[in-house]
Amino acid sequence: DGDLILPLRRIAFYARRGWMNLPFVPRDAIFDFTQGLPSDALQSLKTMVVASQDHVVLTARALSDAPHDAEKRADFVSSANRLLNEIKLPPAHSNGRNGAAKRALDQRDSAVTLRDLAQAVPTDEVPWFVLSGTLLGLVRENRFLPHDDDIDIGLLTDGIDVPSVLERFSKLENFAVYKMDSQLPYPGSGLSEPRPMVLKLVHRTGVRVELFLNYQVSDTEVVVGTSVHHWINSPFELAPYELAGVPVLGPKDADRHLTENYGAWQTPVTDFNCTTSTPNVRLVRHPLSVVAFLRRLAAEAKAEDPGANKLAEELVQAGILRALNGQPDRFELVPELFAL
Repeated sequence: DGDLILPLRRIAFYARRGWMNLPFVPRDAIFDFTQGLPSDALQSLKTMVVASQDHVVLTARALSDAPHDAEKRADFVSSANRLLNEIKLPPAHSNGRNGAAKRALDQRDSAVTLRDLAQAVPTDEVPWFVLSGTLLGLVRENRFLPHDDDIDIGLLTDGIDVPSVLERFSKLENFAVYKMDSQLPYPGSGLSEPRPMVLKLVHRTGVRVELFLNYQVSDTEVVVGTSVHHWINSPFELAPYELAGVPVLGPKDADRHLTENYGAWQTPVTDFNCTTSTPNVRLVRHPLSVVAFLRRLAAEAKAEDPGANKLAEELVQAGILRALNGQPDRFELVPELFAL
């Protein structure tokens, strides 16, 4: 699946939870250890998995593979609620870690990365453009954001041979693919097969580049995102810009585009969270996507990260969770979430 990190993450999972039971191996709280495994391997994992955070992944995978199976649906809801029952949100003013530290972009390495990309894939051949944090840095500060950790580029899919373009980006000199993220089909998603969402590359300098595919799904909505997040933008035209001396494209009405994604984008924010800080986010309601949010909620709550409170609020607003028996800090999965 193009994920160079997947084998190492899986080895760590087995080392931490398997017969070796090595407690010094770091626990990867949100790793989907079922990814790419055949059904017989999933069955064998049931004897290893005892923690609720792991068991819920197995039940989500089973429901994903058989979305019309009422027994699997009930098992998933029950497993999710067991995990939620263990979660204790930190105080609103907790002094927890407040998010994971990021490696800041090096301005020179980023410029080299962008130059190599523009030379390898000229925008007059493939009209890719800068977006998200990279567009924000360009427009607001005329540079890469110093606290950002990657370069964000996009591509409008209308009139584009998506598989061919992805193949071209996947074979670029000086770049390597480390992950391809796709939205999985599920009843209500409108998809019959996985839809590519973002191709993640790493340059020889170590700078990461994320290529987001933008799908215009109606006259008023363009969807961009990942397997778990969608961000909804208005349709837009492209215009020429320059970043770090490199000619690039970007949304012509940058103010509107940035306002849709960031709100008051003129004011710098260094603790930005793509789930809880974006006004145009829409959380994907696939079982595996929901599980990723629940496990992240559990990990942040355990670390007394105040972001856990914001995430819980976002999940309630999205109709994924609801307060349990009227308690503001206890939750259950909305039972109708996966009703068919």
